Amino acid sequence: MKLVLYILACLLLIGIAGWTMLIPTRGSVTATPALPAKWHDQIHGLDENEVVRFVPPPFSQQRMADFGKGWGPANVLGEMFYHIGPRGPQVLHRSYGGGYASVAIFNISDLTWPQLRIYGDIRSIPVKGDWTVRRYATVQRRMHALESILCDLTGRKIIVEQRMVDSKVIVARGSWHFTEDGDYYIHNRNPRPAMVTLYTLPRDPDIGGGGAGTLPELFNVMENATHCKLIDEVEGDRPPSIRWMNDMSMYKARENEAKLDEFLQILSKQTSLQFLKTRRVIPVWYIHEEGAATQPAPR
Repeated sequence: MKLVLYILACLLLIGIAGWTMLIPTRGSVTATPALPAKWHDQIHGLDENEVVRFVPPPFSQQRMADFGKGWGPANVLGEMFYHIGPRGPQVLHRSYGGGYASVAIFNISDLTWPQLRIYGDIRSIPVKGDWTVRRYATVQRRMHALESILCDLTGRKIIVEQRMVDSKVIVARGSWHFTEDGDYYIHNRNPRPAMVTLYTLPRDPDIGGGGAGTLPELFNVMENATHCKLIDEVEGDRPPSIRWMNDMSMYKARENEAKLDEFLQILSKQTSLQFLKTRRVIPVWYIHEEGAATQPAPR
């Protein structure tokens, strides 16, 4: 009988000890939510000598929360672009499309379309996943890392190389002085004064966008609209920040010389800058597949 009571007492003590271990101590409750965050930082972060990383699904809880802050359709994984900030991976861009190599090339290079030549079907290669980039690494390091990743993902010999090319460019000269485009605001349904407006005629005010930044960042928008490199030779003081808005008609500036001239004249009227079309030798990145039917011309 004493033996039975002894065994029961031991079992009771073991049970109490086990139950006590399962109860979280004060201050330990906050430790569990930190684990997913650490996983996210580890997966979407970069090692010391790494400049670009591709992250396929499944994704972390933090990543899904970051993606959910946008305005994309429901039940779409899309793709996220992160850059490394002081506190780890920080959201750079979201994309709600199908995830193609051209989107990755554009966002990781941080170049405009006049500085890129993509050959064959590389532009439409599906790439399902996220990207992390060290934004302030040189473009050479970023592009070489991207070349290696695309080769691994596709099993194809993708070549990414820089060449100096004689190209049509637009030289911006003169001094900045902003004047509102009165004609645009008279006919626009939602006028926003004190903004540079980018468009051609006839306007398409129902679909568009906008942004804010420095003068070089405005020039980047113009480059993507015209497919011409902007050479900055502006003199004098520059505004610390510029706000702009555009509609889809600005992309007609790349279609022919008449539309390009119209686009530049509209912007010259607002900025007091002169835009000169000429030719210059500029660096251009070529992305092509070794042995493919469509290739860039020999050097």
